[in-house]
Amino acid sequence: MLSSGAEFMTAPKNSATEISVLSIIGPPSSFMKSSFVSNHARTQEEKIWASDASGFATCAYSIKGEKLYYRGLLNEDERRLSSGHRELLAVRKTLEYYQHTGATNNKATNIYWLTDSQNLTTFLTKGSGKRHIQKEIFEVMVLCKKLSLKIIPIHLLRDDPRIKLADDGSKTTDTDDWQIDDETFQKSNRRFNFTIDMFASDRNRKCERFFSNFYCKGTTGIDAFSHSWDGEIAWICPPIREVIKVTGN
Repeated sequence: MLSSGAEFMTAPKNSATEISVLSIIGPPSSFMKSSFVSNHARTQEEKIWASDASGFATCAYSIKGEKLYYRGLLNEDERRLSSGHRELLAVRKTLEYYQHTGATNNKATNIYWLTDSQNLTTFLTKGSGKRHIQKEIFEVMVLCKKLSLKIIPIHLLRDDPRIKLADDGSKTTDTDDWQIDDETFQKSNRRFNFTIDMFASDRNRKCERFFSNFYCKGTTGIDAFSHSWDGEIAWICPPIREVIKVTGN
């Protein structure tokens, strides 16, 4: 069970935080579809993130705080989830990515999380009576605890420009997420015995070890160009835009 909102809504309210929230979302007549969300005690560390989820991907980015941009494709099971559950996945996947960037500083931080999903706002403030969604909420709570974060969800209209940017990211087709057919790869692999896939994701990797563009489950590291290739027998199937850069490496 979600205990009184736990990491999300337990901090005391104060007027300074209300002013801070209003500076993000504007006057009540323009930012809300329904009611104002409860506010938190203000901390020295504050961030503003926005996210959205489509039928096949999630996207989140930072508006205030260190630069963050995350886009992740959903697997077949995740694509069949409800829209509200997919929005919750966007939160969890973004927090997992943030954890693996090493950008955390262990200082108590409020994240004002902008969303056009009323369901997500409810999940993050009141929990859910559905076990599979509650399990997802608990995973978000655990990540918040590890990262010293408190999430303050803010419900915005769908046509808010900050939401539209995340929406566009979640609906953009990822032309880089392509792969060589397995038969062709195996012919080459029998000859060279590749040790790492330099440009991959958990969905299309050809080797046990792989570098990815963004954080995903099982990745050896983010951005192949930021790591040494020495000693590797690399399977290289790069995005078209990176071909020239690869030949110079």
